[in-house]
Amino acid sequence: MLASAKGYRLLLSVALHTGLRQAEILGLWWSNIDFSNKAIHVTGQLDRGRKEEGVWIRPDRVEYAKSEAGCRKVELIPSDLFKALREHKLASGHSQDEDFVFVTLAGTPIDHKDASTRGLGKAKQRAKLDVAGKPNLRFHDLRHTYVSANIAAGVDVVYLSKQLGHTDPCVTLDIYADLFEGRQKAEASRELLEASGYGGLV
Repeated sequence: MLASAKGYRLLLSVALHTGLRQAEILGLWWSNIDFSNKAIHVTGQLDRGRKEEGVWIRPDRVEYAKSEAGCRKVELIPSDLFKALREHKLASGHSQDEDFVFVTLAGTPIDHKDASTRGLGKAKQRAKLDVAGKPNLRFHDLRHTYVSANIAAGVDVVYLSKQLGHTDPCVTLDIYADLFEGRQKAEASRELLEASGYGGLV
């Protein structure tokens, strides 16, 4: 597990502020973090490990093919996140280019289960989101939150699609059709109100 709860908090912050998939975050090397240009180069992901002839094979990093949409540069990231990542790197005992960003005390990558249970699970408990009657918050929902915030901010769908690693903007439109439609209706309604002179009543 990570050395501290602070490390898991940063892991969740990366999910919320980059839209990266869980496996992509866990597979990040320090060489993927471009502090100078405030970008993250996504080049692979961490697999879930497997059993071969009854022997457990630890999770390993899988490189994306260069032509795959998943291999991308993510730039829609707040500056504060890079500040937190820099502090995390300085405090880490594993900060070489090919070290994983999120590691155990032994320097091995955090696995998917720990990220979900020790990371998101503990955060849900502290925020009292794990009570009966409330929807179950999944790790992938952090990616959806990032997308929702960018759609609400008016980010271009083609650009956003590339940031997400979707193969085609149509994929993004299909998944988030309701959000795009809601934004368009809000913008159209706002224009109608302003044209009617309603805003002049303020």
